[in-house]
Amino acid sequence: MNEMQLRPVHGLITQRSPGVGKVYYVHNGGNAGNEGTDPEFPLSTIALALAKVRANKNDYIFVLDHWTEAGPIVVSKEACHIIGTGPDNGIRIVLQAATDVSIFQVNGSALYAEIAGFNLGGGGTGAGIILNNSAAPWIHHNMFGHHYTSDTPLYGIFQMGGGDCTESLIEDNIFFGDGKSNGTIKSNGICLELGADSHWENMIIRRNSFLGLIGATRAGAILLDGLLGGQILDNVFHTVDDADGCAINLLDACKHAIIEGNRASHGRSNVENTYNCYRDLNAVDDNGWGQNTYNGIQREPIAV
Repeated sequence: MNEMQLRPVHGLITQRSPGVGKVYYVHNGGNAGNEGTDPEFPLSTIALALAKVRANKNDYIFVLDHWTEAGPIVVSKEACHIIGTGPDNGIRIVLQAATDVSIFQVNGSALYAEIAGFNLGGGGTGAGIILNNSAAPWIHHNMFGHHYTSDTPLYGIFQMGGGDCTESLIEDNIFFGDGKSNGTIKSNGICLELGADSHWENMIIRRNSFLGLIGATRAGAILLDGLLGGQILDNVFHTVDDADGCAINLLDACKHAIIEGNRASHGRSNVENTYNCYRDLNAVDDNGWGQNTYNGIQREPIAV
């Protein structure tokens, strides 16, 4: 392909950037023996395409249609891009867990990996995406826990193991819980607990929607431990009002974060709610809580 060929991105057609490397196509009706560089002759699985992707060459995988494959799909190539070609509402490119596993696992060698445009399920003890000592993954325009997958994942995005995870960008996704939504996630939407010895450095979580999520053991549509210098911006939450921190819950190893512009709601008015949906267990001046609202009323986080 030359640099002026056209490529689909999130339902749009745009010119291919000169910085893009090789392009591979996946369709569940494809063939493992295909080269995969022609959409008329795609590969049959994402794993086969990832085996062909070169590290740090900005190679792309476009998934034209799919349903399930053996998992987890391990992403271990630097600067690779895995794009579902469905519309922004994400219901076309569905990935269901064949067994009790997570759908994607992003490893530490997959610096700057991108995953976008999917409707992700996950096994009963798994997640849509597992982050494993990951550096700068970009996760955007996905749906987690949508009922079309028929899966019941424990989490939307979850961490695996320890180690510093830096520069993650999680934006413009939708997380469907099994509380007040037509969804299936059984616990937190984003659950990243590294603790005091490891850190989620400079993570950005912005413009996501979290619907009806109930923490299985600890509350929090966003549940974080070990956040260092992060930004939690402009997310929206439909909470179940079941515990303090049911929207954002920062455990006791989070520092220097800015939490601004988040909006949560439950019921028709704030006075009918029992709990504070924002919680921060760190020192009073460790994090910056700005204009965050619950049913339109600004709420400061509870500290216990």
